[in-house]
Amino acid sequence: KENNVKFVEIDITRKNDKVMKFIHEHSRVGIPFTIIYGPKNKSGMLLSEIPEVSEIIKAIDLVK
Repeated sequence: KENNVKFVEIDITRKNDKVMKFIHEHSRVGIPFTIIYGPKNKSGMLLSEIPEVSEIIKAIDLVK
């Protein structure tokens, strides 16, 4: 809450071409897929496939 962070989770158990296109545009082939946006990085910072909590915190600090 203190960083005004919003999380979006997308369920792709049903085929969703828009979501898969978005994932492929970021050179990934599926999930898990984590990208963080902020004022300092409006194009998004792509994280590792299974990010550690420390990686998420660092990314939030870098984009805010």
